[in-house]
Amino acid sequence: MEVATVNQQPFRLLDLPAELRRCVYDSIEFRTTWHVLDRTQALLSKRYWPVPPKTQVYESRVTLIRPHAPLEILMTCHLVRKEASPILKRKMEDCRLQPVRYLVDYSAAWALVGPSSPLRSCLGVADRGLRKTENRAVGDFVQMCGSFLSQTRWTQNGVRGPRVIEMTITRKSETAYGIEFLQTMAWLGMFKYYGPTKLVFIYKSPLPSTQLVANGDIKDSKDLEKHMLQTLPREWEIGNETSSERGVFMRPLEGEAFEKHVEGLASY
Repeated sequence: MEVATVNQQPFRLLDLPAELRRCVYDSIEFRTTWHVLDRTQALLSKRYWPVPPKTQVYESRVTLIRPHAPLEILMTCHLVRKEASPILKRKMEDCRLQPVRYLVDYSAAWALVGPSSPLRSCLGVADRGLRKTENRAVGDFVQMCGSFLSQTRWTQNGVRGPRVIEMTITRKSETAYGIEFLQTMAWLGMFKYYGPTKLVFIYKSPLPSTQLVANGDIKDSKDLEKHMLQTLPREWEIGNETSSERGVFMRPLEGEAFEKHVEGLASY
């Protein structure tokens, strides 16, 4: 039995009325791009990027998430460029107002917030300069992060505010974490910004339990989380995403809310 098929032929965009062409331009989506730096690519020493147990994460990585502007349509012809440019420019401005987002595990977070790590500049801290021993993957990733950071700054009522960085830290449930988790939390508590930058640390609450030595006692992190929330303000205690406050803030999310947040990173 033959199955009837519809022969779909391409159509000329310029055959559409101008109103419909503008609808086409307005429907163009800015997809997200994920730029990944694995620990095995970075080849940094353990003091800069510790090796996490396989029970925590199979491969520790830092993922930079940013929107990608599909500007190829502007290269088709002069008329399309003239019609589409104002619409895409508005979309690009909206993207510039979005935070620079990172998705990490606790070991990768150590690599970002560690006081002497070469990846620290990805969070907008003054770059100490890459060493000759640091490989090209690290250098390229740091430069890419710097490029996106330089383009990000929200504006409200004509006044430029701080650039916003969101760092989402994932973890496995029912898994005890060790020194890489505790040290990361300690460094976050001491993290300082002297420029116009706001870092929002997003994590799954409650914090994971800890086990500092193999077969040692497993302890919950209730007291640690309480201390962190006293040290670093919750984001909503200051204001919304466009708050003019600068510094480091926490955004604890419980179970389902955290999973929904991580899923939402796939699109802007």
